Amino acid sequence: MNVRLQPARAEDATRLSEMQTRAFMPCVYKRGGFETSPAAETPDRMLERITSEKSHSFIILADEMYAGMIRLKELGEGAYKISPIFVLPEFQNQKIGEKAMRLAEEKFPDARLWTLFCVREDEKNTHFYEKLGFYKTGVERKLAPNITLIGYERRTNT
Repeated sequence: MNVRLQPARAEDATRLSEMQTRAFMPCVYKRGGFETSPAAETPDRMLERITSEKSHSFIILADEMYAGMIRLKELGEGAYKISPIFVLPEFQNQKIGEKAMRLAEEKFPDARLWTLFCVREDEKNTHFYEKLGFYKTGVERKLAPNITLIGYERRTNT
């Protein structure tokens, strides 16, 4: 499957917000916590993410179909935070997320540090990040009884 990243624009905010809700709802159905989930974010919040300073948002296209999104926030000195990255359920388990991460890395060759937060109880996602070389930082934030965010990071050799 051909995967590429297309820069997101302000006019994509509503569609990306709807996609994000679809991508994160399976986790909400499993664990609850809708109010703290990216599934609850509004199109206005998505617009803020897309247009905020030092933010780089990309639509993940798989064979030219909208498959997900990745947003990178510059933290300075070669550090980037991934928030969010998601792939729609019908595109999962096809290595699209992995390819999107590699493409994002190619777009930012100055990156020395990648950081993100992930739901600890979501073994599928924690496995995904660990497979890509991310490791737990030890930072945790309890959001709800069944939801704990854990920090991950990965350093590069640039």
